[in-house]
Amino acid sequence: MFKCGCCDEKLEVYYGGDSLEINGVMGSVENWRTLLLPLLRMKLAGQGKDEARKPSGRKPANRRRR
Repeated sequence: MFKCGCCDEKLEVYYGGDSLEINGVMGSVENWRTLLLPLLRMKLAGQGKDEARKPSGRKPANRRRR
């Protein structure tokens, strides 16, 4: 359960395997990721473009096949 710090609102989260239920809405982890990650990347008023998250420019490590 997540509770708001300034009011009595709360958010109930249940999880198991590859699914999440958030306030009674059931979905796969991938579905919730698709919905929630863009919200986490949003910028607040006053945050400039210079502060935006940018890709690191690093390439993924090569993996050896076995």
